[in-house]
Amino acid sequence: MEELQNWLEDLLNLQETDSRLDRMKTLVADAPKQKKDAQDNLDAQQAAALAAKEEVRKVELEIKGFAAVIDSIDKRRLKLLEQSSSVKDNSTYRALLHEADSLQEQISDKETEELEVMEILDAKKAEFLGCKGKLEEAIGRVEQMMTDLDVRVKNCQAQMSTLEEKRSKEASLIDDEILSRYERIRVKKSTAIVELNEDKCGNCHLKLTTQEVKLAKNRVAHTSCGNCGVLIYR
Repeated sequence: MEELQNWLEDLLNLQETDSRLDRMKTLVADAPKQKKDAQDNLDAQQAAALAAKEEVRKVELEIKGFAAVIDSIDKRRLKLLEQSSSVKDNSTYRALLHEADSLQEQISDKETEELEVMEILDAKKAEFLGCKGKLEEAIGRVEQMMTDLDVRVKNCQAQMSTLEEKRSKEASLIDDEILSRYERIRVKKSTAIVELNEDKCGNCHLKLTTQEVKLAKNRVAHTSCGNCGVLIYR
């Protein structure tokens, strides 16, 4: 029985080492995707900031357009007023003043439109500043994340090397047939040997037969769950 107990402890130690190795390998394997996801997010933030900046530029150009139009209309208005000062005919004089007043109304309308667009510009600038702030935060966050990932991967690789040596020693203590079965199960399942929970398998949680429970209690090698196939013990 002591030999069986040692066999079980050796196999459980091996499984714990394998579990740690699996976690390390997953961390290392996932690092490139995590970096890509972080970079994609940063690229999206940069694109959003550039798009917001472009919106500001478009509205600023629109405001400049208003200024140019208002200036052009005002020049025409001033020219009409200048002409009216030298006109002797009252009818022509009134017509020129009426046209000048009409141009002044156009200027007022354009200035109102300009003010509305300037309000839009304020909103666009606020949106751009928000995107810029988020981008700056994202840059710092991504840089830190990249550094942390590199450190984590380096640490994992160093630990994996140590764990691989540890695993090799632990595997050498286990009977070849038992080890082979254990490794075949681990190809399909991350956990190859589990403890019973009363009369149920600790993996699939289904009830076991009386014989399976008995063998598990006696820690007979190769005892497995008839439902999911993992090795079982109590």
